[in-house]
Amino acid sequence: MHQAVIVNWPILATTMQDTSHIPALDQHSIIRSSDIDDARTEISRKISPHDIEMASHADLLDVNFSGVHLGGIALLHAYYGCSIKAKPEHSEYFYTHTMLQGNSEIEHGSNQCDTIAGDTVVLSPSVPYNMHLHEKCDRIVIRIDPTQVKSQLSNLLCSEVDENLVFDLKVNNASSWWNTINYILCQVENEPRVLQSRDVQQAYAQLVISNLLEFHNHNYVEQLNKPTADLINNQVKAAIDYVQSRVKKNTSLAQLASHCNVSARTLQRSFVKHIGMTPTAYVRDAKLTAIHLELQNLQDPENGSIKRVLLDYNVVDFSRFGQYYRQKYGCTPKQTLDKNRRTLISLN
Repeated sequence: MHQAVIVNWPILATTMQDTSHIPALDQHSIIRSSDIDDARTEISRKISPHDIEMASHADLLDVNFSGVHLGGIALLHAYYGCSIKAKPEHSEYFYTHTMLQGNSEIEHGSNQCDTIAGDTVVLSPSVPYNMHLHEKCDRIVIRIDPTQVKSQLSNLLCSEVDENLVFDLKVNNASSWWNTINYILCQVENEPRVLQSRDVQQAYAQLVISNLLEFHNHNYVEQLNKPTADLINNQVKAAIDYVQSRVKKNTSLAQLASHCNVSARTLQRSFVKHIGMTPTAYVRDAKLTAIHLELQNLQDPENGSIKRVLLDYNVVDFSRFGQYYRQKYGCTPKQTLDKNRRTLISLN
């Protein structure tokens, strides 16, 4: 049995036309038509190619779509007055459908569900689907760019994604999803400059995608729930061992990625997430540590020792290296060498 979600949504009101009123979206009209052929053409051109058929009461058609684009997502308010059967010609995007009023039946591959007000379903682009939307079906639809979903999932996993991402059809816990939609709608309505800021729009797109990936079931959930150690040991540890084994040589990001058999971008994300620095910064830090230790333990410190040690580690930009050294140790290489010299004199 379905249980409707009671939504405390301050910007959602009901008008006399049996459709919900969402000011943040409704002022940005995309399609408004009572002609099925015109509606089919416009929906295919502006949203996604769909085969749309009226199932009853053609005089009630009243197709009404409005919405905005925010980075990698399109946030849409969609209404059909009469019963509609819709099937995409091809599905390129992820879609979420959140029911405001009315009801529908969704077939998504081998899965099927009925929806009422408060329900949300997630449609994955690799899975064919059909929808039967009954009269006065009113929805919030979010169309999501699959490349951004894949990129964000790869970032969370610290590895490239090979298998198609497929979500469970129905969202079990809708509260976090409602809250996310409500927050973005409030921002769009109350701060019009949102629609001029690419950075803010992209942040909202990432918020939506993160919510889907981290709070809803899909075929990568088990990998996301693995302990951090399980995610790090194949990539980052291999890279660390490689750097330490050749610390006197210069190791590029491309060399590291090739050694670990991953892309440079994936390795970069893994290091930042688990080590807190980029691979390039880690290579530099490993050299700094090794050189600092060697200067501390030179048995015959003398003028020229620093240059000899740095060249031995393939450091040729002495000035820049000195800056990094001071940032890490709070002194210069010469001061480290002088301290070592004083220590040796006192011991003798």
